[in-house]
Amino acid sequence: CFDHDWEFLSLKLEFETEREGLQVRALVRRSYVHILRIYRYLSTQSVRVTALQPGQSCFGIGLQDAMNILGPSNINGIGFLNDTSFTKTTAENLYKVALRRDMGESDKKAKPILVHHDSGLVRHQFTEFLVRVAQAKFPKVSLLDAVSRMLEVVSELALKYNADVQGLFATGSTAAVAAIFEKHSQLLASIFLKFTEQEVVMTIEQWSKMLMAAEIHSMYPGFKHDYTAYAFRLGVSTVA
Repeated sequence: CFDHDWEFLSLKLEFETEREGLQVRALVRRSYVHILRIYRYLSTQSVRVTALQPGQSCFGIGLQDAMNILGPSNINGIGFLNDTSFTKTTAENLYKVALRRDMGESDKKAKPILVHHDSGLVRHQFTEFLVRVAQAKFPKVSLLDAVSRMLEVVSELALKYNADVQGLFATGSTAAVAAIFEKHSQLLASIFLKFTEQEVVMTIEQWSKMLMAAEIHSMYPGFKHDYTAYAFRLGVSTVA
């Protein structure tokens, strides 16, 4: 997915030289898995489970969640915001730039953006936002050095979110869980087809309706309604 995302990023970001662009690209590619881990979680925090139009995604990072990720490191942030050199107002303006779907003069040669969120950052826009943040946070160093510093703290933060994926894989791989799935495989298949209306894939809207019908949130109080979208993403998209 990186090559696809960078195709849009390269049209909106400005590099002093072609070499700088290639260096930044290589740097971001190496750390993209960490960016995706954070995106996977944050993009589910403002999800509204409704019917979607073609090309419209329910997953996107809202303004407040984007500001939180730049906040204090002791509350799941990277500690970039302050009252002087890098203010919240500056960060909000960068968010608005990344949120724009038009690419100015580059529009003529750009591929159409097939997936978008009406009011939040999708994957490539979130990456663009982080690169712009790095440039604004460290204006006295090269863009390559600035992005490198940003990715270092982002990678550390991503380890917290990776634990969720590891926990899912570890639990799902146990003999006890495998035995339960095998025992109830036909029942699970019937339930799946019932809520997907005989389709082979399940939408997040159908997923939410299934959980509500099964009264999962009442049965497991620790599984809050806010976790519905995140659980869906973990199950169907453990990479992106």
